[in-house]
Amino acid sequence: MEICKTELCTGCGMCTNLCPKKAITMHKGLHGFIYPTINEELCINCGLCNSRCPANQNTPSETNVKQFLAAWNRDIKVRKRSTSGGIFTILAEQILSCDGVVAGVKWDNNFCATHCIIESLDELYRVNGSKYVQSDTNSIYHDVKKVLSSGGKVLFSGTPCQNHALTMFLGKDYDNLIQVDLVCHGVPTYEMLNKYLDELKQSENGDAVSTVQLRYKHPYWDFCTVHVDFENGKQYEKLTVDDPYFTLFNIGYSLRERCRSCKYASLHRYGDITLADFWSFTPHDFKMGDYNKGVSLVMLNSEKGAELFDSIKDKTNYEVSTIDKAKSSNKSLSEPFSLPDDQVQNFWLDYENGNSVNDLCKKYVPNPYKVPNMINLRRLKRRYGWIFKR
Repeated sequence: MEICKTELCTGCGMCTNLCPKKAITMHKGLHGFIYPTINEELCINCGLCNSRCPANQNTPSETNVKQFLAAWNRDIKVRKRSTSGGIFTILAEQILSCDGVVAGVKWDNNFCATHCIIESLDELYRVNGSKYVQSDTNSIYHDVKKVLSSGGKVLFSGTPCQNHALTMFLGKDYDNLIQVDLVCHGVPTYEMLNKYLDELKQSENGDAVSTVQLRYKHPYWDFCTVHVDFENGKQYEKLTVDDPYFTLFNIGYSLRERCRSCKYASLHRYGDITLADFWSFTPHDFKMGDYNKGVSLVMLNSEKGAELFDSIKDKTNYEVSTIDKAKSSNKSLSEPFSLPDDQVQNFWLDYENGNSVNDLCKKYVPNPYKVPNMINLRRLKRRYGWIFKR
């Protein structure tokens, strides 16, 4: 039994939840990414995994987005610790206040990104913040279905391929399910993140890692930092444009093979709501002038998504935007991040030969992004430029 072609596999893990004989498990494969393995002794060749696999489904090309918004959370503290505008937190709080649950991604004790179920506001902080590594979905699709079948509300958050996987796993629509998909850049492997953290520990004379923030809003949202704390009090903080792990991710070298030809890099979304950073946002009045503390692109793709946002909009600053502005803000709404095959192959060959993450970055990204000159002047011009255009 072949579930899908290896090069098409996203590692969504749906097949492990779906198999009636529990014959499928996820194992580390090429470059440390996870792939399904079938126990032939348990497999009954029912074909369910193959027929439901998202990789084997056609993806519509037309957009289903009903409205584009620029928005952020009015709660200053929540917005500050969020990756972009803090909109996910308000959506999650709304579902939890209705006795629902939130399915999102947390760090486990080894800083492996893992999907989990959150049942209270006290736990919500665990699934806040972008992780920039492939999450282990474990039994999350099965867990979500169990809650839905009992009548409970669920807010599910994940990448587009994980949202498609949940849709295929459930096999039908549930009124009590809201799906949130992210405008995904692609995913590195946990193996590389672990390697990077080990190298940081040595270079910074740290011991065990206590916290990891791959997008920490210091000094600003647009040019922020990677921040790592060690249990012995040592800290590492460097701008994302100068950090090797983030740079390799940002350019696209460290992504899973399927991410470089991702079929979800389009305006057809599998979530009821899509969230992303609204990088190209420019304010048009004083109300939206505080954009550089983080602003979210919010795409409402279904009636359920629009109703949920309507229920929380009073807790946000928002304005209606356009499809063109959304596309200019996020390349992954139009096409995946792809690099020449020979460069990527050489990169992974060097990785497998034991090159450090820092050395890989120096070799393959010799001219990384830089903070623009007179950045503060540019920010002021962008923040107040609308006044002079009137």
